Amino acid sequence: MKLIIVNSMTSGQKHDKATTILCIPFSLLIGVFLGIQSAVIAGISFILGGLWLSPDLDIRSLCLKRWGYLKFFWWPYRKFISHRSFLSHGPFIGSILRITYLIAIAFILKILIQALGIEVPFISINQLKILIAKYPEQVLAIAIGVEASAWLHLILDGDPLPIKLKKSKT
Repeated sequence: MKLIIVNSMTSGQKHDKATTILCIPFSLLIGVFLGIQSAVIAGISFILGGLWLSPDLDIRSLCLKRWGYLKFFWWPYRKFISHRSFLSHGPFIGSILRITYLIAIAFILKILIQALGIEVPFISINQLKILIAKYPEQVLAIAIGVEASAWLHLILDGDPLPIKLKKSKT
């Protein structure tokens, strides 16, 4: 047997197709362990994670294009995060970074809106903590869905398991 390093990237369309096809089986699997409500939440999070919060937000990609006029929010992320780096394509760290980035953008927008004299009471760290404490199973389902979609992306790219066994002809 011979070890071969796989370094091919899957197209955005193939990522989208895999995300869409695997959403239902993924949801059913989550439902077995966490119940129907968590299955629905995880399935929606899987689709949103795969189609809008993909590790490929660090380049011009289909997922970036889906943000439409709001894609400019991802400009700083794209400038500071290298494509296929540990920060964008690393298991767990990539999803945590993208979600943290979105939360930071929401807080920056809140500050800018409040500077105009408009009160935005629904976005605060305290309220985020309350939501997490009040709905831990739902938050877990969201995290599992987003991270599972990222893992699907990484597996399709060959990132988490880049070594394939291939029989040699000798």
